[in-house]
Amino acid sequence: MAEKPVLGYWNIRGYTQATRFLLKYLKVDYEEKLYEFSPPPDYKKDWRENHQFSLGLDFPNLPYWIDEDVKMTESIPIFREVARKYGRGIFPNEEETLWKVEMVESLILDILRFFTYVLYRSDQLFELINEVQPEKFKVLENFFGNNPWVLGSQLSYLDFLLYEVLYQHTVLKSDIFQNFPRLQEHIKNFEAIPEISEYMKSSEFIASPVYTPVANYKI
Repeated sequence: MAEKPVLGYWNIRGYTQATRFLLKYLKVDYEEKLYEFSPPPDYKKDWRENHQFSLGLDFPNLPYWIDEDVKMTESIPIFREVARKYGRGIFPNEEETLWKVEMVESLILDILRFFTYVLYRSDQLFELINEVQPEKFKVLENFFGNNPWVLGSQLSYLDFLLYEVLYQHTVLKSDIFQNFPRLQEHIKNFEAIPEISEYMKSSEFIASPVYTPVANYKI
C-alpha cells in the first residue's frame, strides 16, 4: 500500500493555507507535518538542525510536498501540483484559455507578495496597503462581473488562492473590502462550500497566526 502524501510546513497559515483548503476540498488522504518555531532569536534553529537536510529534498525548505516519487518545495508549485494531480477539473488546461488563467494567477500573487512585503519589511503598513492594493482590488472586482467564481461559473484552483489572499487582508482590516462587493461575495461563497465549511470547524484548521514571528506586524 502506497504511503500517504505528506505536506510539511510551519504551524501557521502563511503561503500554504490555500493548499490545505485544496487538499480538504478534494478529499486527498494525506498527512500534515507541522513544525514549531524555535525560541528567539533563531526561530528556524530546530528545523534547520534536525529536519531540513534529512528529507531528500532538492531545495530543502518549507513548505514541502512528498507524494510517491515527487519530493518538492516552494508553495505555489506545490499548490499547482496538487490541483493538477487531484483536481477533479478545477485546474483548467484548455490551451486557448490558459493565458487567462496564468494572467489572473499572476495578479493574485502580486497582491499577496506586496501584502507580505509590507508585513515583514515596512513600518508604513496601512499607508502602503491603502495606496497600492485598492487599484488591484478594483481590477479583480471588474473581472468577476456577475460570475460566482474568478474564472466564471465553475470553481477553479485560483479561487482557493484568491480566498486566502483576501482573507489575510481582512485579518489586517476587517472592512478593507467595503467598496468591493464582489470580493466580499467571493469570501462568503468560498466559506459556504461544504467541504471548506466542515474543515474550518475542525481541529485541524489553523485560524492563526497568519505569518511567522519575524514579521513586523503580527497577524
